[in-house]
Amino acid sequence: MYNSEPFTHTGVLASYAASEDTTWYGGWTLGWDTGFEQFGEGSNFLGGVSTTVNEDVTLAYMTTLGDFGARGSDGFMQSLIFDVALGDALNYVVQSDLLHVGSTGEDTIGLNQYLFYTLDDRTTLGARFEWWKADAITGYAPHGGSAPTSGATSHYEATFGANHLLSPNLMVRPEFRYDWSEGADYHRGILGIDLVATF
Repeated sequence: MYNSEPFTHTGVLASYAASEDTTWYGGWTLGWDTGFEQFGEGSNFLGGVSTTVNEDVTLAYMTTLGDFGARGSDGFMQSLIFDVALGDALNYVVQSDLLHVGSTGEDTIGLNQYLFYTLDDRTTLGARFEWWKADAITGYAPHGGSAPTSGATSHYEATFGANHLLSPNLMVRPEFRYDWSEGADYHRGILGIDLVATF
């Protein structure tokens, strides 16, 4: 997902609540991955819609198009997200990302799936599975792998973890993540933990 979406945006974004269930978004940014400095001629539209389909399903669609600055011009990217309640304790989220950059010919697509199970008010278990298809232009090969010089390569990632509230403003999040790609010739497991304090 990180490779098919901007990490940061600088610009303006307006929202309009068209109804109790639907909100529209529209705005402009200085291109992709900007702080307070414009890269190249970065200038693009950012907008979309979020809506409640029914009491168990919400849908969000966001797009950005224009000059992405350092990432290239004539760009288009979209994210489509479904959030589904499968019961009182189980929640499923699926997100797809599609990216095309005309000036470089970059084309990538990804699909992310999340499953969350709430044990109690303090603990939630989670799992994520991600598929991302890179092209030769992206040239992505992490963990010492080697990117193919032509064609597209599929990359996969699975993560299992938990969010546990130690106090109302302190959360611990242990996880195990496994990354692999046959086309880029790598397999790697990562064990991580972080502590999040809110104030």
